[in-house]
Amino acid sequence: MDLTPDPLFRRLAGTVRARLAAAEDAAEARAALRGIEAPAFEAPVGAGGFDLGLACGVVVCSELGRRALPDVHSGPSMALDAMASSGTAEAAEAATALAAGDTAVHLAGFDLLGAPAERSLHAVPDGGALRLSGTVSLPGNWIPGAHLLVPQRTGAGVRLVLLPEDRVRDRTRPAPGGRLVELTGLVAAEAEQIGDLGDGTPSPDPDGVLGRARVRAGAYLYGLALGAQDLAVRHAGSRQQFGAPIVTRQAVAFPLARQRIALGATRLALLEAAWHADADEPFSDLAVEALALAAETATRVVRTALQIHGARGMSLGEPVHAHYLLLPAAVRALGAVSVLWREAGRRRLAAVRVRVPAP
Repeated sequence: MDLTPDPLFRRLAGTVRARLAAAEDAAEARAALRGIEAPAFEAPVGAGGFDLGLACGVVVCSELGRRALPDVHSGPSMALDAMASSGTAEAAEAATALAAGDTAVHLAGFDLLGAPAERSLHAVPDGGALRLSGTVSLPGNWIPGAHLLVPQRTGAGVRLVLLPEDRVRDRTRPAPGGRLVELTGLVAAEAEQIGDLGDGTPSPDPDGVLGRARVRAGAYLYGLALGAQDLAVRHAGSRQQFGAPIVTRQAVAFPLARQRIALGATRLALLEAAWHADADEPFSDLAVEALALAAETATRVVRTALQIHGARGMSLGEPVHAHYLLLPAAVRALGAVSVLWREAGRRRLAAVRVRVPAP
């Protein structure tokens, strides 16, 4: 892996950052990204995209997190990955709309992939259709008209189902911090089944759809953390106490420095996973480890940033508070950190068993 910063991605990050500077919510973020054709960055050429690779998705998701904007990029990108692997004519048509930025997609239910059987989402085949079950949560920044991408376990593995908003509108109810969608009894047509993650625990993910989604989710968390720390450093440099900025105090400066190093390590882990994905090399192990690391790092960094701001950081009008509000849902979006680390451990052990023959 070449660790030299790619000039393309540095320029891309600056462009995305400038476009998102004036965005205040999900709708404005989507409009800003459409203005630079960001939805097409990772999309295959056949869908009207540029096929620039997952590394571009890392850049876009990082900048969304850095500005504390909802992650409006990961959902459509995961749906595009699934459709690219399915190869059907219906999927190709839907992929074109996604690459153009015409369709918003929310990910839901992926936090239950590693949950116990009684809590996971199961579907029963009904001819070519699937009879869905389970309840999934949505964030409070749900985009009106957005499709819902959910995983459903069947006897043949995990299927990915893309549901238009009008199919779940009457099944949605308010909940603390967002909404809940009741899927039980809903029948997904064959055309709404856009891909699969394979059969097994952890999911084999033969086409890398889940692995790519994990890298993007990790990049968003990295961006949330980086933006929160930038705000903390700025605040610590301007806040005076006992005649000097509080950043001159070791109790403030040392945690910030230590976490800056952790952020650098997280960035490298994400870029390594993306590099292997774009080189068509195995990357599933790297992806789950990078996401788990990003979740832990973001939790620590945002907490420290809030502490440095003091009581002021709990004010809704303070920019750092936006990072704090987005963090919980982002951390658990694709599974609890403990579940991710357990999967990473199982993958490492499985790799060792393959390399080391029995005595």
